[in-house]
Amino acid sequence: MLIFACNSNKKLSNYSITDTISSEIILNDTSVIYPSLNGLIKPNQNSIYCSSFEIAWSKVKDEIIKEPIVLDKSIDWVENINKQEINSSIDDKYLVAYAGFKKDRVLEKIEKSLQSKFGKKFKKNIHMNSTDLMTYAYLQKDIKFNTPFVDEFNNGNLIFKEKDTVDFFGIYLGEETKDSKKQVVIHDYKSKDDFIIQIGTKTNIDEVYLAKIPPEKTLIDTYTKIINRVNGGTKEFIKDFDQLKIPFLKFNITDNHPEIKNVKILNENLRGYFISQAIQDIDFDLNEYGISVKSEGYSVIMLCDGIKASRLYEFNKPFMIVLKEKGKELPYFLFWVENSEFMTKIND
Repeated sequence: MLIFACNSNKKLSNYSITDTISSEIILNDTSVIYPSLNGLIKPNQNSIYCSSFEIAWSKVKDEIIKEPIVLDKSIDWVENINKQEINSSIDDKYLVAYAGFKKDRVLEKIEKSLQSKFGKKFKKNIHMNSTDLMTYAYLQKDIKFNTPFVDEFNNGNLIFKEKDTVDFFGIYLGEETKDSKKQVVIHDYKSKDDFIIQIGTKTNIDEVYLAKIPPEKTLIDTYTKIINRVNGGTKEFIKDFDQLKIPFLKFNITDNHPEIKNVKILNENLRGYFISQAIQDIDFDLNEYGISVKSEGYSVIMLCDGIKASRLYEFNKPFMIVLKEKGKELPYFLFWVENSEFMTKIND
């Protein structure tokens, strides 16, 4: 498990194994992304969480509705947001987060903050009426290790799960890795398959942990286990003949949240509104120099006044085709499509 977090003495948010398990957004057969920390860890699947989407929705709860979010559909991660305190997982220096109505110039505020903090343009082409609401969060971190690791070893491989040979970086026996050894702390070593390392960074605010441990049921419970072991376990350092191999990790993903699309908000001060869009982007890169993460989460919440939730026009049941000339009483062609005999089969 890979963790990076802000250095903080604050207690953990109100998450526990007894909370609702978060729904998953399946990227493919081998990876899932969760909108909250209560995501399940399943065999053979990567489990990914980034707080941008959760922060965006916390803004709605804390600044717009000012009470727990009530929807016309039960959604587990919304229930988790309702239970927790304000998400303070990242310093404001690395975050742009707003919730507001278009008439109050929320888009202009987002664009101005993105430009001033990150030199980034707000490129979303979003149609909103003046009464529509946007909630938005963008976080960006560029964490540099104190000393770059070695990205090529003269010998040896990294075979992940005894199956895939993968590219890696780390520490080997050479003198050139002397400085990089000093930045690695080994926490609570139990065996070659059960240990935690912490890598030193050039900032005082970022902590980076890599934990090769048996997982708990959920992301948050595994994280809690790791932090408890770091705080209460033994601590040692890389020795002269030790080696460290870490796989390069990189992905750029965009996820819609279909479970919340077109869901209506029932809170009194947003009654009549529905969720039009809910999107999260995550750009992640772990390499010998450090970790880069950029993530954007946003939702557009529209007023139903004269605007209906989007529809799906899908001819997946029997239907009729009519052809007629304008002004003529009778058609010249009719076709009641009852079965798929004349349709093109994808698997044929």
